[in-house]
Amino acid sequence: MNFQLALVTGANGGLGQALCKILAEQAVAVLPIARLDADLSNRQERQQVIHLIEKHAPDLVINNAGFTLYGDCLSHPLQAQMDIFEVNAAALLEISLAAALALRRNQRPGVIVNVSSIAGEFSFPGMAVYAASKAFVTSFSQSFDAELQPYQIRVLASLPGQIKTAFADKAAKKQIHKRRTAMDPEAVAREIWRQIQRRERVRIIDWRYRWMYRLARLFPKRLFEGPLYREILRRM
Repeated sequence: MNFQLALVTGANGGLGQALCKILAEQAVAVLPIARLDADLSNRQERQQVIHLIEKHAPDLVINNAGFTLYGDCLSHPLQAQMDIFEVNAAALLEISLAAALALRRNQRPGVIVNVSSIAGEFSFPGMAVYAASKAFVTSFSQSFDAELQPYQIRVLASLPGQIKTAFADKAAKKQIHKRRTAMDPEAVAREIWRQIQRRERVRIIDWRYRWMYRLARLFPKRLFEGPLYREILRRM
């Protein structure tokens, strides 16, 4: 399947920018959505994105926008925590539904890619709302994919770990030292593109995180809470 038009959220930098570059190399026209175009935490503003989807019916939609704040839930105002869930989960849900409806209405096949996170597979003190929102993304994507297969519409979930972008700096509200194991956004974008080509329902990116996930399944999740919490505190 050759894609005609892609819509990418969170396209102003990092992984989103790398994805747009790959799509351009593949001669796919792109509708890039950045925070300056629409604040996805605001439902009224994200209607602009919904209108674009209804008008153009892109056959590839990549829900990449997302953010978090490091620290305990009670260390941030309620609205800040609600904004995390709105962008990471509610906006993604709304955009995914609109994209599927537009494709089905036009009787066209297509792919919706929801960028989740390996963090959603753990209980994650210090990043609780973010991890919970990503757990929603992964679970929803798999169920929605099963519902849409009769219409030749696929919903894929990509689960990267730490990426060398400004994501962690914004979460910590300061510049932090990235671990050497953090992935280049271009490498993650290439893995997501391969996932799209293979129509792989769920993909953990990259091999180190896949091994971490397999190891974690052998032990109770609570055993990982301490190390994960200390990592977040280190970043703060």
